[in-house]
Amino acid sequence: MESRTGLQISTRAFIQSLVILFVLMMVAGLLTRIVPAGRYDRLYVDGREVIDPTSYRVTPRPDYPIWRWFTAPIEVLGAPGNLTVIVIIIFILFIGGSFAVLDRSGIVRAAIGRIVRRFGQEKYALLLVISFFFMAVGAFFGIFEEVVPLVPVMVALSYSLGWDALVGLGMSVLATNLGFSAAITNPFTIGVAQKLAQLPLFSGWWLRVPVFLIVYALFAAFLSTYARKIERDPTRSPVHQEDRAEREKYRVVQAGLGEDPRAWAARWPGSARSPSSSWPCCSSARSSPPFRITRCRWWACSSSSRASGRGCSPVRAAKPWGGRWWRAGRASRPAFP
Repeated sequence: MESRTGLQISTRAFIQSLVILFVLMMVAGLLTRIVPAGRYDRLYVDGREVIDPTSYRVTPRPDYPIWRWFTAPIEVLGAPGNLTVIVIIIFILFIGGSFAVLDRSGIVRAAIGRIVRRFGQEKYALLLVISFFFMAVGAFFGIFEEVVPLVPVMVALSYSLGWDALVGLGMSVLATNLGFSAAITNPFTIGVAQKLAQLPLFSGWWLRVPVFLIVYALFAAFLSTYARKIERDPTRSPVHQEDRAEREKYRVVQAGLGEDPRAWAARWPGSARSPSSSWPCCSSARSSPPFRITRCRWWACSSSSRASGRGCSPVRAAKPWGGRWWRAGRASRPAFP
C-alpha cells in the first residue's frame, strides 16, 4: 500500500488539538464577561507619552453575544490586519503542497541523503548549527509560523540521523520559539515594546545578546543529551511506536556511513545471497523498498536469476563516489566500487 506523504498526525491528536483550541475560545469568551473593562489616561512628560497610574476608570463592557465566540475564527479574516493572517494561511498551504510533491517524488529523501553523507560523521555539530539557525531567525527577524513548512524536513532529517521526531521538532519549532522569546531585534516583541515606550528602536541590544547565548547553551545541552539517549536506545523515545513507520522510511539514508556495504545489506529483511556472488541482494525488484541513498548499490534479484546462478540485476545505483544514476536491464554479477 502506498505510504502517505509528509509528516502525519493521528486522528486522535488532531481531535485533541481542535478540543484545546475550542476550550481556549470559550475561556476567552467567558473572560469578556468576568474581567471589567477600563482604561488609563495618557500624558506627555519630557516629550514622551506615558500612562497616568492614577487615572484608571471603568468603561462600559462590550456586549458581545455568545454566538460570536464560535464565529471568531471566521470573523478574524475580515478584521483589521486580516491580510497578514490570510497570507500566512495561503503560504503554509502552498509550501505544504510543494513539500508533498517533493516528498512523493523522492527529492526530499535524496537531498537529506546528501546531507547525511556529507555531515553524517559530524551530526551533533550539524544539530547545533541547525538549532542555532532557527533560534537566530526567531530572535532577529521574529520568524514564528513561517517555519511550519520546514518542520517535516527537519523531522525527516532527524530520522535519517538516527533520532526521533521530537529531535526534529526540537531543532526547528522549539529552537524558533526560544529564539523568539530570547529576542535581540525581534520586531514583533522588542520593536513593538520599544515603540510603545518611545525608546530608540532596538536600543540595548548588547544587553540581550548574553541572554540569547545563555538560552542557546542550555537548549543545545538539553537537545544533544536527549538525542544521544535516543541514539543509544531508540525505545526510550516517548514516540517510539508512532515513529516506527516514518523511521523505516528514512532509515536507509543513514546506512553505510563508515560501514562495509555488504554488512549493512545483509541486515535488511528479505535479503538473500546470490548463488554466484557473496554480495546480498533483495528478494525482488517489486517488493524491495524504493531506491536507497546509501554507500552500496541496491540489486533486484529475480527468482530465475537466483535459480540460474546469473546473479543480481542492478536496478538503481547510488552516487557515493561521483558516479551517476544508472539503470541496467540485464542480469549481471554484482560489483561495487
